[in-house]
Amino acid sequence: MRLSTLLLISTFLGACSSDSAPVFTDVNTAIDQADSAKSAGDTDLAKAGYEYARDNGDGDSRADALMGLFELGCAGADDDMAFANFETLASSHAEKLTQAELKRMVDLCVTSATVETGDSIIDYAMQAFPEMKDDLTNPATAIEKIRTEGPGADLSGLGYAGD
Repeated sequence: MRLSTLLLISTFLGACSSDSAPVFTDVNTAIDQADSAKSAGDTDLAKAGYEYARDNGDGDSRADALMGLFELGCAGADDDMAFANFETLASSHAEKLTQAELKRMVDLCVTSATVETGDSIIDYAMQAFPEMKDDLTNPATAIEKIRTEGPGADLSGLGYAGD
């Protein structure tokens, strides 16, 4: 009886652990699946797809994957992940970091309370586009307020709805 019980338990545990990491073979498909997974809240699948595309893609697809990983970092309030992917974007795909994109990214940092990454994006934007100074005033103020008051700081007066 004991042997059969152990076999039954080990078979059950083996079946439960048979979930394996997704296998991607195409960069564009990996990004599409990662985007869908991110929208559905499946961060593990999204991260796996973006990492595959980052590691196997080139040019635009690699930049898209890095942006997806940045967004996942923000969504999970993972400042280190967001920063690492922003830093790689800035160093290897700076042409993708337009004024509008940088503003979108810093706003994402504000709403996710990834303040260190937000500071870095503001610094980068000010060096690359000094004319953005006025556009970055509210995000910079919001980041400082989050830093001093915490992630629950009321930012509604700065144009961040829902706070």
